[in-house]
Amino acid sequence: WIEIPNTKVAYPVLQKDGDDDYYLDVTVEGNSGLPGSIYSQASKNSKDFQDFNTILYGHNMKDGSIFGTLKNYREVSYWEEHPEIIIYTPNQKFTYRIFAAVVYGDELIPNKYDFETIKGRQAFLDSIYSNSDSRSIVDSEIEVNTDSKLLTLSTCIGNESNNRYLVIGVLENK
Repeated sequence: WIEIPNTKVAYPVLQKDGDDDYYLDVTVEGNSGLPGSIYSQASKNSKDFQDFNTILYGHNMKDGSIFGTLKNYREVSYWEEHPEIIIYTPNQKFTYRIFAAVVYGDELIPNKYDFETIKGRQAFLDSIYSNSDSRSIVDSEIEVNTDSKLLTLSTCIGNESNNRYLVIGVLENK
């Protein structure tokens, strides 16, 4: 379960073995079509949120459902009011402090960076910290390094098929 306290983001997180994008257009109830579901890719992330960077995908819905409110992180005041992402698993609660909200290319991040290596992890972090899009915000005061555990929320940007909007948090508790 994912929750961003005091926002509309409060949904189950799904994953389907053998079909990484199944929940892109399948709802929690199993119906085909929008809004789909929030999901991670089984071939890229484990279900226990222990990877260096767990990436959750969801549609940017106009009605604000799924990840439709993530774009609000472009405003510092919104970020200050909603600084955390919480993940509930059957055995644990993970709290992530948001440190970046960035416009990013549409490439599949786990295919571009080898998160099994320190070099790949650092290259991803460098790409976030060097992001020059004026709609991006990064809080460099929050400590993040190649040993951190990240949670990336990824959604589309309307009319920008070559870009995605990412909200990224770093695990505060274990």
